Amino acid sequence: MALQAFPILRKAEYKALVYRILLAYVFYFVSRVLFTLYNSDLISVSFGEFLKLAWHGLAFDTTAILYVNSLFIILSVLPLAINTSPTYQRVLKWIYFVTNLTAFATNFVDFIYYRYIFSRTTIAVWDSLEHESNKTELFSNFLINYWHVFALFFVTSAVWIWLYGKIRVEDTRARFGFKYAGSSAAALLVVSVAAVGGIRGDFKKSTRPINILDASRHVTDLAHADIVLNTPFSIIRTFGKTSFKKVDFMPQPMAEKLLMPVKQYSSNTPTKPNIVLFILESYGREYVGAFNRNRGIPDYKGYTPFLDSLAAHSLIFTEGYANGFKSIHGMSSVIAGIPSFKDAFTSSPYPKQEIQSLVSV
Repeated sequence: MALQAFPILRKAEYKALVYRILLAYVFYFVSRVLFTLYNSDLISVSFGEFLKLAWHGLAFDTTAILYVNSLFIILSVLPLAINTSPTYQRVLKWIYFVTNLTAFATNFVDFIYYRYIFSRTTIAVWDSLEHESNKTELFSNFLINYWHVFALFFVTSAVWIWLYGKIRVEDTRARFGFKYAGSSAAALLVVSVAAVGGIRGDFKKSTRPINILDASRHVTDLAHADIVLNTPFSIIRTFGKTSFKKVDFMPQPMAEKLLMPVKQYSSNTPTKPNIVLFILESYGREYVGAFNRNRGIPDYKGYTPFLDSLAAHSLIFTEGYANGFKSIHGMSSVIAGIPSFKDAFTSSPYPKQEIQSLVSV
């Protein structure tokens, strides 16, 4: 190889990087098609609806793909003197496929496992598996009974590997110049900013990244949210958020006898009441005049004149207790009566489960 100056803009390397990331999108789409076909008897969707759901799914694919490929992307854009060497490119290829095919395989697991849990697999599945003493037998049975899923995975993976090699980075090692390093640093900054926005789901001033529950915003049938989602995203977003555990404090019949959780209220009017729910952010009871009117506080001044006027004609409860510390903990508690333990219900692996709330009741 003849010595030459480094390509300042590294067009060939960036072209290869974009191509390789786009390949991930292609195969995530393929897995979404296969997931829908395998579960077509459980999730009814027309071709037009599927394309719309797949479009919305791009945001969730982006988050998963960028998370999974974060190391690969960083190593691809770092301004190193060995970036284009065959050895370095082989290392990149190994990193790319070890991470991507591991994440890709979880989509194939849900071709079958979805029939048992009716949702995308989350990190909570490990809580179930860790108590199983026959993991090897379970895997063997899965391999035998659903061999076609494994066959599809290996075929699609082989095609992915073949397509990866269609664009190669030529070895152009030479002098390491200031312009080369400067342009590479600028590209690294642009890629980093774009990756942060992609991982979060958008570039808006939202306080939280997209999570599993956000998939439901784009559907009218809740089952369609599982087409919008992908399994790597569901696992990544619920990682470290499994504090919601099933506990049994007492037999359910005894609990119902003691607590009487279901109550029937009679109404003197034939129509349902019009209920308006006010949820205030960071408003302690000391700010609400109606809660402190009879507490004998010298020179007390409230800050809620409108709410005080409503309280004068309403049934109010002045003793309230919270076990959540963040705003997101409050919504599920206020609207659906679901307390927060350590993680918010909306960020847990279970937000798609059917529950009752003030809205549904």
